[in-house]
Formats: sequence, structure tokens, C-alpha cells
Amino acid sequence: FPSHDKYKARDALTAARRSGLLVTSETCEHCGVTGVRIEGHHWSYEPEHWLDVIWLCTECHGKEHKRLNELGRDPDKQPKEEK
Repeated sequence: FPSHDKYKARDALTAARRSGLLVTSETCEHCGVTGVRIEGHHWSYEPEHWLDVIWLCTECHGKEHKRLNELGRDPDKQPKEEK
């Protein structure tokens, strides 16, 4: 299940964008596409990094999560504890 901090990070980013503190890029930082939906990708859901994002198109955002999943670095997929 997604971490509680993931939702808080998303809410903090949305509030920062609405207030003008952060401005969404119009260009994907991975592929350079413009004119499509651009999303903020969090490297960490720790509170001190809630506004540290890179701007990716939906396609690159999905690819980045897949890449991180394959590396075992997705905060939503914590390793199960050994018993």
C-alpha cells in the first residue's frame, strides 16, 4: 500500500503549485516533449524532500517508477521483514 508520506508529498506539491511557490515545467526533463501533461516525480517521500521533484511527462514518469521498482527503490514496495 502507498505510504502516508506519499500522499502528503503530493498534497504539498499541489499546494506549492497553486500558491505559485513552484511552477510546473512545460517540458519533460527526460524526453523533452512539450504540449502534454507534465507531472512532478518525487525522489523521496521524506518530508524534507516534498518539494524536490523533477518534471516528467506521464509516459516517462511511469517508466521511471518501473525502473526504480526493478532496482528495488520504490518507497511503496518496501522489502518484507525476515521472520
